[in-house]
Amino acid sequence: AVENAGVTPTHVSIRHSTLVEPIAKALSPRGIRVMLEDELPGVADVIQSMLAHVFGAIVPPHLLRSQPETWAGWGIPRERVAQMFRAAAAFHRATPWSLSTNELPILVSRSGGHEWTAVILGAAGNQTGLTFYHDPADLERMATRDDRAPATAFDGISSEILSLLFNTRAEIPRPMRQEIKLGRWDIAGPDAYPTLLVMNTPGGGIRQQHFEDLLAALVSVPRFIAAHAPVFTGEQPDESEIVWTDPETGVTCRIELKGESYQDFPGALLVLYPSGPEGFGARPLDALDESSAAHSVNRTLTSYRAWLQTSTKRKPPAATTVGKHMDIAKHFIELCAYASLRPVSALNEYDLRVFLYDWYPCKVRSTERAARSMLVSIRRFFEFLENHEGIRCRWAWPIIADTLTFTERWKSYPGGSFWDERVQIWRAQNTFDLVTRMLVPVDDLQGGLVWSETMGDVELRLNRESLRLWLAWRDDAVRSGISATPKVFAFVVKRQREWAAAPNANCGGLTPKEAIARERGTMAGH
Repeated sequence: AVENAGVTPTHVSIRHSTLVEPIAKALSPRGIRVMLEDELPGVADVIQSMLAHVFGAIVPPHLLRSQPETWAGWGIPRERVAQMFRAAAAFHRATPWSLSTNELPILVSRSGGHEWTAVILGAAGNQTGLTFYHDPADLERMATRDDRAPATAFDGISSEILSLLFNTRAEIPRPMRQEIKLGRWDIAGPDAYPTLLVMNTPGGGIRQQHFEDLLAALVSVPRFIAAHAPVFTGEQPDESEIVWTDPETGVTCRIELKGESYQDFPGALLVLYPSGPEGFGARPLDALDESSAAHSVNRTLTSYRAWLQTSTKRKPPAATTVGKHMDIAKHFIELCAYASLRPVSALNEYDLRVFLYDWYPCKVRSTERAARSMLVSIRRFFEFLENHEGIRCRWAWPIIADTLTFTERWKSYPGGSFWDERVQIWRAQNTFDLVTRMLVPVDDLQGGLVWSETMGDVELRLNRESLRLWLAWRDDAVRSGISATPKVFAFVVKRQREWAAAPNANCGGLTPKEAIARERGTMAGH
C-alpha cells in the first residue's frame, strides 16, 4: 500500500503481539514505527458491520471463531495432521476427564515456550476435549459467563483460545469426513472425531508453534493425570504445587492447589484479572471533589443523551426509552461521583458490583421485570463508554450478563434501614465477595492501618484515596504477570504500607497514619 500510494505513515498499529516483529522488520527500514494496541476501533467497526450483515445482528468481534470444514483449511502439513489424529485418539482412549472430575486448570509448557492454561472437557458429561487459554484470566471470564446470553458469552476475552474437541461423525462437515476417510486417520470411536476450534487469533489461523504445543499436550496431559490421579480425584489435596515433566515430549505440567494464606483474606479466587478501565479515555487515578463532582455528572449525562439519540442508524429511539436509560445512568454515575468521588474515566469493577448488588436493591424498589430491565440500560451505558468515550471495561460484560446473581440479590433484600441486623447481614455477603476479589482495602494490623467504622473527615478522605490506589496497585500487579491472588495481595499490602508511612500532601505533610491518629484523638476529646 505504501509503494502504490506513495505515502508513508508515521506508524502502524497491530493488535496481535505475534505480528509485531515480522511486520516491524519490513517497515522499520522505511522509518515506520510499529505499535501494539489492544483494540483497533476502525478495524472493529468493519468487522462489526460484516458480522451484522452475516448474522443479522451486532455481535462482538471475538465471536469470530475459526473452524474450517477441512483440516487442510488450516494449512498444516498432512503428516502433522495425521500425527494430531493419533495423539487425539490416544487422548480420547485414555479418558482423562474420568479422573479430572474437578477440572483443575493445568499449566502446560514446552521448553522455552509459552505456558498455557489447559482445561480438560468432559467431566460434566457433555463436550469432551482439551482447551488451551493463552491468558489464564480468560478462563475466569468464561467460567462466569451467562450461557443464556450467547451474544455476550465471549465478551472481554483478551487472548487466544484453542480447543481440540471430539464430535460424532454426523456433527462434522461432509468434506472433513471424506478427508479423514481418504487419509485413513486414527479415530478412537464413533464420538471421537477431532475438530480444531480457535478464537481471537490473527486472521483466524493457528501458529505452527501453538499447533505443536497443543499436539504435545494431547500426549503428555493424560500421562500427567494418570501419574497424579489421587490429586485430581480430590483424595490427596495436601500438596501446594505439583510439577511434572514428560521425559518423552519434554512437556512440563504444573498445577497449583493451595497458595499462601492470610488470616485477613478469606476465600481467594484462583486468579485475578484487571478490574479498572482501559482505552484512550481511561484515567484510573482520576478523582473528584465536592465542587467538581456535579460538573462531571452533568457532562457525562449530556454526552450520553446525545449518543443515545444518534447511536443507531434506524429511527431515533422513543423519548421514553431514552428517559429510562438516562435514569439508570444517572443513578450509577452519581453513586460513583458522590460516594466514591470518581468520574467515569476511573470506573472500576468495584463501582459496578456495589451498584448492582448493594445500592440498587436497597434504593430502588420496583417490579422484578423492571429490575432485570435495568441491566439492559446498564449494558447500554457501558457500550457508550466504550464506543464514544474510549473507556473499555472488559470486566463489566460477564457481570451484567449474570442475571441470576443480580435477581437473587434483588429478591433477597430483606427491607428496612441500613442499621437493621438483617440488612447488615445481607450487605456483608457482597462485602465479603469484594474482599475475596481484592476490590477493597483491608485492615492491616501489622502495618498499623485499621479503618474505623465511623470515620472523621480526614480518615474518610484518606480511605477514598486508599481505595483508588489499592485498585490501581492491584491492577499493576496483575498486568505485570502476577495473577495468583495471594501474591497480588502481598504486592498490594506492601504498597499500602509504604503509602501509609509516607508524608501525604492532603494531610499537611503528615503521614496517613499520623493524620488519622490525630483526628481520632481530637474526636475522642469531644
